[in-house]
Amino acid sequence: MRASRWTGVMVALALAGWLTSAAVVAKRPGEVAGAGAAPFGAGTTFNLVPVHGLQFGVGAAIAVNGLGTGDLHVTLLGTSVLNEAQVITFDGNVSGLSVIRGVATLSGTGILDMGGAGAAIIGVPYTLTTTGNTVLLVLGTTTLPQVTLTQGTITIK
Repeated sequence: MRASRWTGVMVALALAGWLTSAAVVAKRPGEVAGAGAAPFGAGTTFNLVPVHGLQFGVGAAIAVNGLGTGDLHVTLLGTSVLNEAQVITFDGNVSGLSVIRGVATLSGTGILDMGGAGAAIIGVPYTLTTTGNTVLLVLGTTTLPQVTLTQGTITIK
C-alpha cells in the first residue's frame, strides 16, 4: 500500500515537472528572420488566380509579455485571366509567435492586394509556419501548399 502511494506521488511529480517544462518552452524568447523564394507546384491557385511562386521577407520576435511583434511581407507570383503577370502582395503585422523545437509559427493580420483594379483588403488573418527551409502559409481561409526554399534562408532562434 505504501509503495503504491509513493508511486502515485512520483508519477504526479513527474507529470508536474513535464507540464512545467513544456510551459517554459512555449514562453521562451524566440526570433525569426529571413527572406527567400520558393516555387509552387503546378495547379496552385490563390483566390482563383494561378500562382507559381512565393517571395517573402520576415522579421519577428517574442516580446517580454509573450506576444509576437514584427512584420511579414509576401509576394505571390501569378498569372491573370489575360495570361499576364499578376503580382499579389500581403503585408502583415506579427501579433503571435511561437518557437518550439525548431518550428516557428507566426500569426496576425495584414493587408492583401490582389494586384488588380480592386481595392486592397484590410484585416486579413494569416498564419505562417516554417522550419527554416520550408514555408506553410495560410492567408484568410486559403492554405497554400507547403514549399521548400530555393533561394534565401530563414533563421529561427
